Amino acid sequence: MQKKMLKFFIKLSVSLAILLLLVYAADLDALKNSFYSVEFDAIAYAFGLILLIRLVMAIRWKVLLYFYQINAGLLKLLEIMFVSNAVGHLLPSGIGSDIIRVYELSKNRGCSEKVLASVFLDRVFGLISMLLVALLASWYAFFSAQTGWTIPLLISLAVLMLPLGFFVTRFLLSKNITFSSKKKLLNKVINFYNRFIVALQQTDIPNYGYYVIILLSVLVQLIRSLVFMCIFIGLGADIAIIHYFVFIPIVFILMLIPVSIGGLGVRESALFAFYGPLGLSIATCTVAGLIFHALQLIMIIPGLIIFNLRK
Repeated sequence: MQKKMLKFFIKLSVSLAILLLLVYAADLDALKNSFYSVEFDAIAYAFGLILLIRLVMAIRWKVLLYFYQINAGLLKLLEIMFVSNAVGHLLPSGIGSDIIRVYELSKNRGCSEKVLASVFLDRVFGLISMLLVALLASWYAFFSAQTGWTIPLLISLAVLMLPLGFFVTRFLLSKNITFSSKKKLLNKVINFYNRFIVALQQTDIPNYGYYVIILLSVLVQLIRSLVFMCIFIGLGADIAIIHYFVFIPIVFILMLIPVSIGGLGVRESALFAFYGPLGLSIATCTVAGLIFHALQLIMIIPGLIIFNLRK
C-alpha cells in the first residue's frame, strides 16, 4: 500500500511540475484571458460528445462480452462504466477503473476471468483504433499538403510495430504459471491468472465481430477528436479539422504513459507540442487540456451518485 501511495505522489508531483512550467511559460494573464473568453456553448457540445463516447464504449464492451457468452444489459454496462470511472479516479492506480469494471460485472456471475479478458481486449482495440485513425488522418493531411511527411511516417512505423507487440504479448500470455505456494492468496491469484490465460486463448471472435469492434473503436476516437475540436473552437482557435484527427489520438496514446495522474500535464504539454506549430499559444493548449480534465471530473458525479444509491 505504501508503494502505491508513493507512486501516486510521484505521479502527482510530475503532473503539478509540468503544469507549473506551462503556467510559467504561458503567463498567468494569458491563461486568465483564455478562460474568460471561452464560449460555453462549445463546451456544452463537448460535454455531450463525452457522454456519447461513454455510450459507444458500453456498446463495444457489450459486443465483446457477447462473444464470451456473457449477456449483460446495455444500461447495466453504462452504470458500471460510470461507477468504475468515478471510483477509478479516486484510486492511486492507472488501472483502477478496469479493476472496478471486472469486479462490478463478475461479482454475481462467477466468470471474472472472462470479464477480465473482455476488458483487456477492449483496451487493445482502443489502442489499435487510436493508431488507425491517426495513421489515416495523417496520410490524408500529407497528400492534401496540410502537414509534412514526418508525422505520417512516425505513425506508420508505430503501426508496423503492432504485429511484433502482438506476437510478444501472445507469447507472454500463453504461459501458464505452475508455481505453487503455501499462501492461499497467492495460489488464488495464480489460479485466476491461469483461467484468464485460458479465456484469452479461447477467444473466438468471428470476422464480422472484429469489424464491428474496430468500427466502434474508431468511432470513439473520432468523437474524442471532435470533443477537442469543440473545446478549441470555444477558445477561438482556427485550425484545419483534419489536424484534430491526426493529433488527438496521439495525445491520448502519450497519456497512457504512467508518469502522471490521469494524463494531467502530459496532455497539456502534448497539445502544445502538436498545435503550437499550427499557431496556438501555450495558454490556449493548456486551458484546452484543463477544460477537458474538468469535464472528465464532472463525469465522476453521476458515478458517485449511482455508487451511493446502491448502499
